[in-house]
Amino acid sequence: MFNWLKKLWGKKLDEGEGIFLNVPSTQYPDKYSEGLFFWTDQNGNSQSTLEYHLERGGDPEVFWAAVNEGRLK
Repeated sequence: MFNWLKKLWGKKLDEGEGIFLNVPSTQYPDKYSEGLFFWTDQNGNSQSTLEYHLERGGDPEVFWAAVNEGRLK
């Protein structure tokens, strides 16, 4: 998912977690964190799941908006 991020930087992303902020804002900022939560594995592949995003306080509507916009595949 986020292969275009790797293209942008021209290399593998470091292993770890991140928050992608270029997604729709939550309509419930008192309840959810802003952004889309994702992780990058040791091979530089970044991905997210609804469960992962929710466990970190993300808004499910933001996750599905990112999916519908084609940001996640």
